Amino acid sequence: MRELGLSSGCKGSQRGGYNIPYSVLHGFPAGGLNPEQQKYTVDGRTYGKSGAYYKFVVNPIEGAIYAQNVHSPSGQKGKNWIDLPKLRALSDVLWGYWNRENPNVKNINKFLMQTVVNRDSQRIIARAFRQTGKTFGGWPGTDFSMDSMEGWAILGSPNGAAFGHFLMGHKAELGLKRISKVKVVILDAEEFPDQTEAAPDLVFFVEDVPPGTEVPWYPNPPSGVVAHQLDVRNSSSEVPLRAML
Repeated sequence: MRELGLSSGCKGSQRGGYNIPYSVLHGFPAGGLNPEQQKYTVDGRTYGKSGAYYKFVVNPIEGAIYAQNVHSPSGQKGKNWIDLPKLRALSDVLWGYWNRENPNVKNINKFLMQTVVNRDSQRIIARAFRQTGKTFGGWPGTDFSMDSMEGWAILGSPNGAAFGHFLMGHKAELGLKRISKVKVVILDAEEFPDQTEAAPDLVFFVEDVPPGTEVPWYPNPPSGVVAHQLDVRNSSSEVPLRAML
């Protein structure tokens, strides 16, 4: 963490630091009941708890959010959206705690996703290395710029998209910000001859959008590439997010 300009200790600990860990659970085994057997009612509708959980760290002083262990309600229950809690997106959960007793919410400069085990994300990351011929290894890691399709693909992956939504969904509070690059760090890379089986850490770097900046766009993706596009517009700006998968 020191190399990233971040402290490693928790707020109030003897080691010192500014990290505040959180664990948010939507039901857990208790009293002989599984989460989905634990019922609650909202707006006249009864739901079963999803068993989802979010474990993350917020560092408002040094400007970082760490997502450590995340299982969304949809991933846990495998049910229709109508049966899921309305508050379910990782970006919304992170925002609630980033905005909590934070005198300067604009001070966000890094998102970290630790130990990526999502298979789709792992395949996207492995392909980014293959296509660029970049080195697969540990610190200082490998950078992929958001000027490249590989960088956008990692941002649009299941382990990156939430951070894009975090910035796009809170422009009024954060101002216009963008992710400039992602650093991929794979510890013990030699143990993973098949790159798709590695569990890398990702560091997304955030910066203010310079006035008049044009957003990169890829209207004609290469053959065999599937493009997933999300446009978010408001009266003052248009920020598209396009993941090349």
